[in-house]
Amino acid sequence: MPSVRRTLAMLVAAALCAGAPGCTPPREIVDPAHLRATVPGARALVVVYSRSGHTAAFAQGLARGLGADYQRLLGPGHEGDSLCTTPSWQSDVATVPATIDLAPYDLVVVGGPIWYWHPSAVAMSFLRHADLAGKAVVLFYTYEGGGMSDDTELEWRATVERRGGVVRDLVGVNRKELAPEADLGAEGERIAATRRARWQPSAAEARPTLDPDPARRQDRE
Repeated sequence: MPSVRRTLAMLVAAALCAGAPGCTPPREIVDPAHLRATVPGARALVVVYSRSGHTAAFAQGLARGLGADYQRLLGPGHEGDSLCTTPSWQSDVATVPATIDLAPYDLVVVGGPIWYWHPSAVAMSFLRHADLAGKAVVLFYTYEGGGMSDDTELEWRATVERRGGVVRDLVGVNRKELAPEADLGAEGERIAATRRARWQPSAAEARPTLDPDPARRQDRE
């Protein structure tokens, strides 16, 4: 009997490492020209990691709705293909680009799919190295299975706060709840339109903080 259990465990592990046929969508091959889009004078940036392109379509809708710049992250490869090739969400992995100059932006929107109930290591690695000081931040994710736990949401928010940002909202979108023909981009635009006012920092928040010492302030001007 123990040998039967061991055999079953090995078969389950092999299936998880191989990925379930038909359950994992194919990896999208992205034209480098489509990784970034800019809007003149944009004060918001949408950053997304997307393996198959579904979450990227949603993020592009968010960017259109906000009049924001758009940046798609690339990971090291093979992440999300199966359990065995997917790094832990707490792992530090290489991202392309590794960093982004966030100085022009007041609002930074960051997200991606969740795998095994957690954000991807790619999105988390970007956040851990981003300079979010003084930024309003919105986090988002898409999923088709189980959602994210409260504890995971708290840790995701804490990652942003450790980098100096203020989380304005956390949005989860279950793709299974959308009609089969639903346009994820349109859903992103709809959510941006309904939540834009609460996401955008006020004029006082967006205004640079002045050093109280006039001498130091003059040296920097």
